Amino acid sequence: LKKQLVELSGEKEKLHEKAKQISNSAQEKMLAVRKKAKEKGIEIDRIKKKEKVKTDSSDLDDIITKATSQIGPLVSSIIESISFGGDGHLVVEAFDWEPENKQENVVINTNLQNGSVKVYQDEDRDSIHVKLNKRVKADKERVDQIAKDLVNIKQAGNIISIEVEKKFSNRHSVSAEIYLPEKYKYDCNLKSVNGSITLEEVNGDAFLISTTNGKVVISDSNARRIQAGSTNGSIRCHAKSEKVDLRTSNGSIKHYIPEEMRGEVNLSTVNGSVRVYLETEECASVKAKSKVGGIKLEGNWKIVKEIKGRVGNDVVAHQRHCDLETASLRINATTSQGSIRVMEE
Repeated sequence: LKKQLVELSGEKEKLHEKAKQISNSAQEKMLAVRKKAKEKGIEIDRIKKKEKVKTDSSDLDDIITKATSQIGPLVSSIIESISFGGDGHLVVEAFDWEPENKQENVVINTNLQNGSVKVYQDEDRDSIHVKLNKRVKADKERVDQIAKDLVNIKQAGNIISIEVEKKFSNRHSVSAEIYLPEKYKYDCNLKSVNGSITLEEVNGDAFLISTTNGKVVISDSNARRIQAGSTNGSIRCHAKSEKVDLRTSNGSIKHYIPEEMRGEVNLSTVNGSVRVYLETEECASVKAKSKVGGIKLEGNWKIVKEIKGRVGNDVVAHQRHCDLETASLRINATTSQGSIRVMEE
């Protein structure tokens, strides 16, 4: 068994390296196509089919975005495939927890492996409810002991931490569902390896979210600061915050900015598109950069700076009822391989 684990570990590293090489090769080919098209005077950003179709369906930037955004899920599927097969045995652990001080923020910490983290607000609950789903691939008589040793749970004052006891192979997995009552304010520090993270209808001061292979979804939430990152996965955020930082290496970003939001929004991806949906009436400014991909602003904007060329695209703009200096909402968006769009809702 140990020999088999060593062999699988080595195979995993080879697949990681192969995925990286494929990603680099794809980027080089995209840049080469762009360069040749420019030399021949072909504006590939404006290529359309002869038939009348919508620009979105024939936009090369969208094709590039769709292609590159598959890199992240591909890596995730490769990692998930390196296991001993079978679903294993499911062991469920559930408990309720009551913080000691109702006047202070409650801190939720997670650091899980091969599983998702889902945090919801539940108005019908008076205490915090935690449900852990542990899946163990082992002989039946050893399942309970292995499951018991997978997770370390610490509860002290207003802090609860749920962390894997030690790193384990893809033979096992741990995911968490956490239900929060409305009466508290929350600081969430959520981490997962090979799993998605979801935060829904939660109010707090700071949300720090990180996953290695998985998507991040933040919906109908409020916090003074939101920071979310994924190595291979998309990010979708609908939240009100004074400071938002969303970053992913391989995946798209969609950010919905609600009403009356002021502050700074930073959105960055390497392989993927960036979409911003403005629901607020606050004055906004935009600074957007894309190495390979178009930049489009929809609505009533004044362009201050616009560069289009081989070195990439660069746009600086603000809404017409203000200027760059007085804009109360500042949006910064960057991508290497993909398009950027900012739309007024």
